[in-house]
Amino acid sequence: MNSYTQQFQAADKQFSNNIMRITRANHIALMLYDRSTPQHPITFLFNDGIPATLAANYSKRICLHDPLLPHAGTSDTDNIRRTDIGQTNTKRQQLESTLNSDALYQDVLSHAGYRETAAYTHGISKNLHLVVGLLLSKGARNRTQLQLDAASQLVENWLEVCADTLIESSIRQRLHNEPQHAIIDATTICRGDYGLSQREADVVNELVRGKSNKKISATLNLSEYTIENYLRNIYKKFSVHSRTELIATLAQLPK
Repeated sequence: MNSYTQQFQAADKQFSNNIMRITRANHIALMLYDRSTPQHPITFLFNDGIPATLAANYSKRICLHDPLLPHAGTSDTDNIRRTDIGQTNTKRQQLESTLNSDALYQDVLSHAGYRETAAYTHGISKNLHLVVGLLLSKGARNRTQLQLDAASQLVENWLEVCADTLIESSIRQRLHNEPQHAIIDATTICRGDYGLSQREADVVNELVRGKSNKKISATLNLSEYTIENYLRNIYKKFSVHSRTELIATLAQLPK
């Protein structure tokens, strides 16, 4: 995930600043939630303001008691959840050892100085979900609440960008790093039943290298407009609608 955070740090910062301003949140985080690894399901992709010790504690055990995360078997995981953080209660901490409840989550967040939390979730596969977590501190004005609906479209845009980025980077890494899934040979594509011209195959070969339309046009000595037209034709021939879908389809082709 380090390559993701390095490449998109500026974009994430812009999204997070706007979301915090609209929702009135004090702190925000973007996380990857993996239900297939219940002991370590959380990876922080971006964190603005949440103390490192709290983030580490959350990743190790607090997340297991977070009522805002998608639950196993939930069909509709793209939604918004919020919870009010109650006052710290020492007796409630005793429940953590015997009950699978949100008592530990409530106590830790309250002790850390928060009074309200919320999460937007976006499923990208059966087990993987992106989560934007928002925290409102006790120092905020008494009647201030997180304004979640006002920022829902902006958060959705951020999550979609993140999802596309993660999918593309993962597939490209697989194409580049595994010998049997090396860069797709244009000649091989032309010999297949995909109906691609030699030039369209050249475009595909450059695309899976991670090149932008501008770089592809420079490499092939074609205009960006021509590259866009080639891509539209390629999408139709593979029955896809985006670069992400195309790369995913190419990754499944027999070598």
